[in-house]
Amino acid sequence: MSFSFTNYHKKGNKIILFSIIFIVFITGVGFFGLRWQKRKIDDYIQQKMTLQAYNLAQALGPYFLKQLTFSPSDRDLMAYHRIETQLKGYSRLIENNGIYILGLKDGQLCMGPNIFEESFMRDDFLNFLRGKIITEEEHKKLLGGQVIVLGPFEGSSKKVFTALAPISLKGDQSFPILLGIDVLYETYRQQAWFPIKILLILGGIFFFIVGAALNVFWSRRNKSFFQHIEVIITALLGLLLTGTITLMAYNYEYILRDNIYLEFCHRLSIDIIHSFEAIQKNLMSISRFFESSDFINPQEFSVFTSPYKENSFGICYGWVDDIKHAHLKEYEKIFCDEISPNFMVWEWSQEHLPSPVSARSFYFPLRYVSCSEESFLPAGFDLGSNPHIKDLLDEIKWTHLLTATGHVPFDTVNGQSQVLFVLEPAFKKSQNQLTFHSTREMMGFAMAGIDLSTFLETAITPPFAQDDSLLAIHL
Repeated sequence: MSFSFTNYHKKGNKIILFSIIFIVFITGVGFFGLRWQKRKIDDYIQQKMTLQAYNLAQALGPYFLKQLTFSPSDRDLMAYHRIETQLKGYSRLIENNGIYILGLKDGQLCMGPNIFEESFMRDDFLNFLRGKIITEEEHKKLLGGQVIVLGPFEGSSKKVFTALAPISLKGDQSFPILLGIDVLYETYRQQAWFPIKILLILGGIFFFIVGAALNVFWSRRNKSFFQHIEVIITALLGLLLTGTITLMAYNYEYILRDNIYLEFCHRLSIDIIHSFEAIQKNLMSISRFFESSDFINPQEFSVFTSPYKENSFGICYGWVDDIKHAHLKEYEKIFCDEISPNFMVWEWSQEHLPSPVSARSFYFPLRYVSCSEESFLPAGFDLGSNPHIKDLLDEIKWTHLLTATGHVPFDTVNGQSQVLFVLEPAFKKSQNQLTFHSTREMMGFAMAGIDLSTFLETAITPPFAQDDSLLAIHL
């Protein structure tokens, strides 16, 4: 068999040409694919941050925000620490690099409550604001109530996105107040790029195996199969392009599914908010009922709260009195006749048995309880004996506002459970209703004890759901 050097040289040029075309094509597709992927990731981050910033801005209480002056003296206000606690609680639910409140006073941004460990010095604050430049168009969007997303830009050490949401306060608002959320770009980029990394790893292993096989069989290049090496290169190119496009489409579909899930959760959150608003209205009604009455017996309380408990699964409504130590004996004597001959103000002992309360300046006994199911506590239990609820009661006596605990451990007759408490204060009707809250004398609290698991299942499960509908709730 004769060997033609000219034909072999032409064959070599053809292989080199196909290799160059292969490399250029792969590089071009990779470049435009990366740009497309980056644009989709940026849109995904901005959409997610917009929703998070808007929801948190809507959740912050305007009563406390109105008390902020965005000066160093704010740190002495309870309103400042109340908002700061709320921001820290929300920060544990989402990936973030910082959540904070900014006030735009005299054309300058001023830092308010935030989740950062240390206070900002002037140089640190200027460094923090670097890159957070708001254009005239974005400023108009903020004034119109829209959320804007800035970035990504280089922060103090890493690339970050910033979402700014305006907080609307009813009544006069002397200067704009903004909620800011910072998120590291790497946080979402790593999530979105994970499938790409898998493809690159598998592609590298695949081409390593193919390259090794070609190297082994290179000595047999004159055989008929390897004389058309450009066909093999074209086939490999087709496989690579198919895999790349498939994975990019999968990644785009993943982002779309995530957006659908976020929208679904947003709709569910609206139902939950409406349920909590109904609880708030019920508590206000109970509070006004006690304020406008001289005395309410157990039967009257049961009749008044019966409409609430019929549609409130996992919720116990009650009334809590505010009693000074000097009036404890008199209080127990009155309700021995009204509720039970053995009525007393009690607390749990170390053996988990009812025992008389320890000496304290104030007591917060549970007078009446109304539940859709069996009452979780007998009357007379001192809520102040639970440290989690005691902190809440002390805060309400200072703010005179409806307040809720977190999901706190609470001992019931059936053992310990996790309960969320919401309390609405009531004031003695002898006080002038036109006076400020701080001068009004408190008489007690309307209470709602909520078992979150049961409450959420009831709040977000649609009435048309079938038996095979699946909805998981994780607390």
